[in-house]
Amino acid sequence: MEENKSNSYMSNKIFQAYFFFTANSSSPPDLVYLTLNYAKAIFPNITVVTNNNFKSILQGKYPGFNVLDAEGFSTYKEERKYIELINNGVISSNYPPVEQLCLKRWLIMKELFNLGTLDKTRPAVVFDWDTILFSPLLKITKKFTNKISNSEIPFASGFFELGLKTGLINNWLPIYDVCPNLIFLNFKALEIYCRCMDLLLSKKKNLQSIYKNRYFNDMSIWSMAISTINREYPNNFLYDLDQISLESNIFCDHNIRIDWQGELNFLMKIHSIPEQFDYTGTGKLPIKKISINQDQIPEVRLLSGEKIELACAHFSGVEAKYVLMSELHKNGKFLP
Repeated sequence: MEENKSNSYMSNKIFQAYFFFTANSSSPPDLVYLTLNYAKAIFPNITVVTNNNFKSILQGKYPGFNVLDAEGFSTYKEERKYIELINNGVISSNYPPVEQLCLKRWLIMKELFNLGTLDKTRPAVVFDWDTILFSPLLKITKKFTNKISNSEIPFASGFFELGLKTGLINNWLPIYDVCPNLIFLNFKALEIYCRCMDLLLSKKKNLQSIYKNRYFNDMSIWSMAISTINREYPNNFLYDLDQISLESNIFCDHNIRIDWQGELNFLMKIHSIPEQFDYTGTGKLPIKKISINQDQIPEVRLLSGEKIELACAHFSGVEAKYVLMSELHKNGKFLP
């Protein structure tokens, strides 16, 4: 990455970063290191919540990070309610052990705000363990700087329009998915999210009706939170990440799959892709052409021949994660 370009992006430090990852293994997978290495080039001070056996490893590798043990936070009450709803047949869910972690991530984040570990007066960026952030992302945070100074007004930015399209396709309205692999938010928005989670887990909403034909997950709670924010705070700041990124001539990729045939070709669900991209295939999973530039940032080619940089890359499927990781390693940048 060119030094002068990196410095210009680093001029905006309003956001604090939060990363949650746990797994039953002796050490974190290489992809976690790659994700954190790229993230720290953008957000130098990241709060990491992980399991105890990873804590010392990540503390040693990232001395500037605030690394915390997930078991030091009590989320038993909410987790117990969630498991009881499944065991009693009230809801069906994504794989419960994974979904428990997804719910736990937001509950712990709220506690970190209340403890002062995260600053309530500053917004945060939350990213998944399989979401790689690239320096163009800070073009987006700069757009927010002058609009989110009031911490009492809910602020959030994510893949909202994508969630709405997903809901329409699957007939899930009024509940639709907002994929939280990358979301910008302040404490006020998170507080409303956790309030909605409590309403659902406490069965104060008609869960069987809401989730009659679909799985319960933390993404659907975000859609409920956004609906609540729109109703209670008409002057809120809610921004669609896709729209903002395209206005900035960059691209936030939400859900990539890989078609590995000796070339770096990525597949993506049709409803998630703007039409202006140049594809090598057709059908439900067209192939989007991606290359890696000299600054180790993936670029997507448009029909016009122009290339735009990726601000982030999120993955579906193990293959995509490690093929891109291999490509990014070619020049020795950000090795685990």
